[in-house]
Amino acid sequence: MNRARGEAISEGHRRNRSWTREQQGAERDRAWFEREIVPRLERFALNAIARATGLSLAACSRIRAGRRCLIRGIGMPCSLWSKLGTEAARRTSLAADAFLHQGAGQMKVSGTSRYALCASMSIAVLAGCGGSQPPIGEPGAMLGLRGGSGASPAGEAARNFAVLFSFDQTDGSDPLGGLLDVNGTLYGTTWYGGANACSGAGCGTVFSISPTGKQKVLHNFGGNPDGYFPNAGLIDVKGTFYGTTYGGGSSSHGTVFSITTAGKEKVLYSFAGSPDGSTPSGGLLNVKGKLYGATAAGGNKTCSNSGYYACGVVYSVTTTGAEKVLYRFTGPPDGANPQAPLIDVKGTLYGTTFFGGSAGSNCYNSQCGTVFSVTTSGKEAVLHSFAGPPDGEGPNGGLLNVSGILYGTTFSGGDAPCGMTNAEGCGVVFNITTAGKETVLYRFGATPDAACADAGLLNVSGTLYGTTHYGGRHGYGTVYSVTTAGTEAVLHSFARRANGPSQGGLLDVKNSLYGTTSGGDGRYGFGYGTLFTLKL
Repeated sequence: MNRARGEAISEGHRRNRSWTREQQGAERDRAWFEREIVPRLERFALNAIARATGLSLAACSRIRAGRRCLIRGIGMPCSLWSKLGTEAARRTSLAADAFLHQGAGQMKVSGTSRYALCASMSIAVLAGCGGSQPPIGEPGAMLGLRGGSGASPAGEAARNFAVLFSFDQTDGSDPLGGLLDVNGTLYGTTWYGGANACSGAGCGTVFSISPTGKQKVLHNFGGNPDGYFPNAGLIDVKGTFYGTTYGGGSSSHGTVFSITTAGKEKVLYSFAGSPDGSTPSGGLLNVKGKLYGATAAGGNKTCSNSGYYACGVVYSVTTTGAEKVLYRFTGPPDGANPQAPLIDVKGTLYGTTFFGGSAGSNCYNSQCGTVFSVTTSGKEAVLHSFAGPPDGEGPNGGLLNVSGILYGTTFSGGDAPCGMTNAEGCGVVFNITTAGKETVLYRFGATPDAACADAGLLNVSGTLYGTTHYGGRHGYGTVYSVTTAGTEAVLHSFARRANGPSQGGLLDVKNSLYGTTSGGDGRYGFGYGTLFTLKL
């Protein structure tokens, strides 16, 4: 998606001007910015667009979808555009004008114009939408434009937090999926990076990491006919790992793959697009040796929703690669575009869709998302349609079963404003019965509270733990706890060294939480992502 950049200033330009040492230093910084920051800026802008609008990230990487990003974006509320622009600015801790003048302005057409369109539009709104903003943290301020030394506020367990490993792109970049613990060794995937180039950013990896932080790349994805861009974690079935890639395969619609602990990878199934699924999301679930999952796109050809290629499917696949579509989403009042993994409760599958539903008048495109159930024979039912503030909006994480009650989070909804000129709110924690009775347990607030949860929850001895992509003291995201009665506490506020907790959520290993971030430990805190631990 991002191609390597040349130096910003030509050699002829260098010869024709007399540079002072200070000017030369500024010139090197500018060249570095174009070479290092702008490609990643485009990448994160596309991620922000996909996250905020529900557009397919893989689709937004293509020329036609790039146009669709722009077309969809024109119709978006200014508050949503602000989120897109602040995502890019937050990632580098640079001021908005730095992006306007050095970022978007320097996006050349050397193979990236189709992506720069999405990225530059999302950044430029800082000027058009942002306007004169209140101080950070004050009511009405835009979310995420924060700095910070990394110090944690009172009550946070900074002493218990540590970065276990920092990715450098050659060994992976942007770990978006969850982690898997097998006998003390952690396994995971990265969306980008690795030895094989996919438009300059790498096709992604499968990796292992020891408790002491020694990392090993088990597989470098290579693109078609192999998969590329894995955005979910792995599952272990009798010693073999299984996972999905968002793209790649024989038809470029994503794959299901297996991999051994020694790194021997095999594509089990390549999605074909409608009426089959496309762009699998959320990972896999093992039920009695058969794997179940969902795709964000594909399925019903008559359902064209929110920029996606159809509304997605629920599918099953055997460990030998025999796939079957169980259900095709149809859009409102049905759900649309599932992003999260499924869970199994007494033989019935439960999940969430980011869009769709019947009660979305307060939400973008009048679609706030759903909680649904589906049997293994394919009978689906919408249990709850989110309604937007004060209810939740946009569930992106999976569900958690605690004694027959399901718990989850939404990215938006709840109380407003969310520390920005936005009526959508900072997201909620909710529970819902298998009969469909939903209750909002907690509504996230403005900084320094947590905000915008895009990961599911983890149960540790009756207390629920999760991450938010924004919020906290510095605006870079949080680790938080919440009781089943709705009492919430921020345990850690991410700062520059590790920021932007990934949608894969948390893993508990011997009373220590493990997770990943998609940014951090690079110059200006940008970086390629980290793996962190927080001791409880």
